[in-house]
Amino acid sequence: MNLEYYLLLCSNPPEIEPLTQLNYPWFEDTFLPALREFARETNFTSFYRAHENYYAGDLRIYENALRTLPPDEFMGRSAGVHDVTYELLHPYLVAVHGHSFSPKINGTEIWGAGGMLPLVRRTPQRTLRNYKTARDTMFGLPLNGDYVVSENLNELLYLGFVYHELGHDVTVPEIYSYPNLTSLTYFVDAIREDMPYLSRYDMHFWSRTGMLYEGFADAWENYAISHVNENYTLPAINMQKAWGEFWVEWLLNRTAYYSKLSRETGRPFSDYVWKILDEMRKFASPENVSEVYSREVPVTPLRAFDRGAGLGRVVVVYGTANPDPSGTEKDRETAKRIAENLEKFYSQWTSPVNVVVKPDVNVTESDLGELSYSSVARSRTGL
Repeated sequence: MNLEYYLLLCSNPPEIEPLTQLNYPWFEDTFLPALREFARETNFTSFYRAHENYYAGDLRIYENALRTLPPDEFMGRSAGVHDVTYELLHPYLVAVHGHSFSPKINGTEIWGAGGMLPLVRRTPQRTLRNYKTARDTMFGLPLNGDYVVSENLNELLYLGFVYHELGHDVTVPEIYSYPNLTSLTYFVDAIREDMPYLSRYDMHFWSRTGMLYEGFADAWENYAISHVNENYTLPAINMQKAWGEFWVEWLLNRTAYYSKLSRETGRPFSDYVWKILDEMRKFASPENVSEVYSREVPVTPLRAFDRGAGLGRVVVVYGTANPDPSGTEKDRETAKRIAENLEKFYSQWTSPVNVVVKPDVNVTESDLGELSYSSVARSRTGL
């Protein structure tokens, strides 16, 4: 991830020159020369130019999305941010995972987003364009082939990505200067306890405070998108809760409140980040955090599959009551594919997970009693 971030601070191939002081000798002295050599030897720039029309399609989505909610206007009005230049870097010459982009280049402070829109994230339904251009998968799993063909949803996804990263820019400095930040790690610990496998493959859980700053960015994204399409905000919140962010709806409400207060007082929104962090203890204390978590986080396949990792066994059940024999056979094949994907999914777990395929007529009381509702995956035609 560091390499990808620093690539955003360089010019396009084949030069790939740093645009600002990097203070990363290995990157500048070893990695960049090798990348330049690769670009020259493969004539990579010519390859790109032959596909410019395709890449231009992504840029049109970004341009249309940003017209609906221009960052300079919205961030000035809602966060009291001024004297900042906004840039969106879509590095189609080099695949880069999405990052916030906040360098100071030639004395100019820049905020924005850089990189490709990630696929495996806390985001509602994907689109065909996103499916085609995604560069990340989860442990080599096949990309989810279910998608919506919708230009409007394309634009909302890209706009959400931009405002998520701007949410980092406006909150992260205050979050990490907050003197009592470690006292709030019980918020993240509640997720890690319930979904230990999720916290293994999502890098934001690798520190005990990572999901706190992600929560603030998600809340800012939700707040921004609510000004464009309120109908999108609810499924976005539910997906984030499904990822364990049980505080995100409450945090959206606090974000809206303090953004309004920022406009009234003329103080920047960042001035209120510490106050929100103080208030988090009122929303969920160390004593009642499990109760609040259980109330806010829905039971989802993600939680079920995570439970399976802890138990070491998952039963994938397919139905046999289909009057069409070919339908039952299709269900069995679907169950086998699900099992194969789950075996890949669990490949990074600390201990083996036994994935079993069974017809419904062979499921025993022992299976149900041992695994409970949360670790029995059911395969049905059309699902």
